Amino acid sequence: MKEIIFKRSAIHNLVITNCRNTFKRGEIVEGLVIPKNILRKSDILPWEQVIVTKINGNNWINRIKTFVIEGENNGKVEARGSLAKFLKKGDLTCLITRTLLNEKEVVLFKFPIFDLGFDPDKNKDNTIENRLDIEYGNKKIRGVKDFKTLVGDRKEIKHFFLSSLILGLKINKTHPDCLQGSAELPGNIMTKASVEKYQSVSVYNSSKGGVADTYAVPMPPKVVMTTGAMAQFAKKGEIVNVATYVIGIKGVVPVIISTNGSEVIKKL
Repeated sequence: MKEIIFKRSAIHNLVITNCRNTFKRGEIVEGLVIPKNILRKSDILPWEQVIVTKINGNNWINRIKTFVIEGENNGKVEARGSLAKFLKKGDLTCLITRTLLNEKEVVLFKFPIFDLGFDPDKNKDNTIENRLDIEYGNKKIRGVKDFKTLVGDRKEIKHFFLSSLILGLKINKTHPDCLQGSAELPGNIMTKASVEKYQSVSVYNSSKGGVADTYAVPMPPKVVMTTGAMAQFAKKGEIVNVATYVIGIKGVVPVIISTNGSEVIKKL
């Protein structure tokens, strides 16, 4: 039975309150930090993958895929790592999550879409009164406080989750031709991060911004290499964070590895 990708939920006119690309040891240096209460009202789970669209952004550079980190209920939305190069303080954004539904699930769930919307003319810090719009079938219901009873089966809908994250890798070798792979990473680090050979990975360039999807190939210890088109995206000396994603129903706890550029420091 075929599966189709659908929009699952969204947050409209969320304002970025801080961008940061310098961190203390032990911090997660990539992703988008969003207050817990905003995530809960939009039915987005911690570590869920989101597509961040920059409102009024350049037509060619107006969206990036990342993951959310649960933050305090203070209205602060912080872009980290490569995302801090893509966004700036004060930017209005729209976040979109996705799901996979087969034909039976389309009928069962009736396209339950949660949209949390802020007033774009008034929102400065994400703490103003907001409005929750729920689309369920052909109905749109506003101002629902207890929406769990309205769409109780929604908990069975699939999510895209971050499954592993390797932080702080430094490219130390490149080749202009596409050799055996695109993102060649130390095999011992891949093992610790539960990343398989040829697994799809998202490479986030923390030095200059941007993300590129490719696949991972294990290399000898300390070899962090890009080849072909990836060699232009992540050049020698640049810092990257590498993520993998999975599709599931319940929340996951990703494996997060911190490195000194080519060796594991610790698991976070």
